[in-house]
Amino acid sequence: MPPLAIPQVAYEQMFPAMMAHYMQHMARLMPMFQPPPPPQPQPRIVTFKTLKDNGAEEFRGDKMGEPQIALDWLEQMDRVLKNLRVPDDDRSELASQMFRKGAYDWWKHIDQDPHTPKPWTWDRFDRAFTKEYVPTRYREERRDEFVALKQEGMSLPELRQKFDYLS
Repeated sequence: MPPLAIPQVAYEQMFPAMMAHYMQHMARLMPMFQPPPPPQPQPRIVTFKTLKDNGAEEFRGDKMGEPQIALDWLEQMDRVLKNLRVPDDDRSELASQMFRKGAYDWWKHIDQDPHTPKPWTWDRFDRAFTKEYVPTRYREERRDEFVALKQEGMSLPELRQKFDYLS
């Protein structure tokens, strides 16, 4: 028995309809073959212990005559919070966990003031902390020393270290 022959005209009319049907079917199946979206990163929980384990130190605020201690603490806190990738809006709350005694009393007073805008940004925290613990005179003296900085008698590494300290 000879094979059935499909008339050429019928095939040419059926082929576009079959291809359209096939393409619609594939379009319906495509979402099933797409990979799932990557999981959202879990927010990192930073605790007092995490801060301590990463080099943060407590600040008591009892050495008002030594503003460099306050500046060093603020710089170290900033470094720890950046390393832990803490968002800006959470930094002041975490930094304030490191306050003890007089520093905690100051923070409680300023944070509970109804005129204090919320939430605290790190920049506003930095400015308020510096205003409280680093006298204007000390900042002006450091600025003047920075402006007058000359190499005179210092090696290049010593000059760079002094420059970094004053800047």
